[in-house]
Amino acid sequence: MDEIKSVQGGARIPPLLSWDQLSTALNGKRPVLFLDYDGTLTPIAARPDLANLSGSTRGLVSELAGRMPVAILTGRDIDDVRQKVRLDELVYVGSHGFDVAGPGIEGSPDVTDDVTRGQIDRIGQEVETRLSAVPGVILENKRFSVAVHYRNVAESEVSAMLNHVHQIAERETALRLAEGKKLIEIRPDVEWDKGTALLWVLQALDLDHESVLPVFFGDDVTDEDGFRALRSASKGHGVVVCDPPRPSWAHSRLPDPAAVITVLRELLVWAERAS
Repeated sequence: MDEIKSVQGGARIPPLLSWDQLSTALNGKRPVLFLDYDGTLTPIAARPDLANLSGSTRGLVSELAGRMPVAILTGRDIDDVRQKVRLDELVYVGSHGFDVAGPGIEGSPDVTDDVTRGQIDRIGQEVETRLSAVPGVILENKRFSVAVHYRNVAESEVSAMLNHVHQIAERETALRLAEGKKLIEIRPDVEWDKGTALLWVLQALDLDHESVLPVFFGDDVTDEDGFRALRSASKGHGVVVCDPPRPSWAHSRLPDPAAVITVLRELLVWAERAS
């Protein structure tokens, strides 16, 4: 196993995850599974609508949900990801934690302050107008944010496109910018993210106990909030999905979604034997 190398900022290049490492962490614990969607359960697609969950992965996640609590923790709009996954037994945490629903969840956290649906719609329309002439740009007007995907935008166009988004966001005191993989997003300027949402879900489901091990798989910059929250709370195990390796607050890493599926299958076998 690779040794952890310290890097600037306190994050580290984590070692490759082995099943022995995870099973040791699970010893005497009840797992609670948090899964990102894009780049974790499915490969990154050229367009968000093309990232579809395979039938075998859906079946695997459903079987896991029969053995342990499972949540999808994603930047996607909650209705979008629910339609993609189509498993009612899961908890869904959409829009980077602003929208939560599922069994045992009585309502989403009320943290958006003065940001309204009308404001998000207005910003989305302005972004669409400003970027309409940029080939390849994809705009998602979500319930709590406006996401601009530029994976298919020519490199020569990216700088000017990002400048337009920055100019729009700078005028909105209740909103801020966040970045991901070939993505920039305008969202509410509040202290809420995937990490705070993960801990909130544990408390809402009465799973914030020493006997519980939260395990979070994610690949993007926004997933670092979840990994950091687990480290700050001295609980759980974060797994970053990346190749090549990069600095992360996760405890371990996997190279790609295929490796995630392999580990999830091993987790299911472990859960079946433990029951």
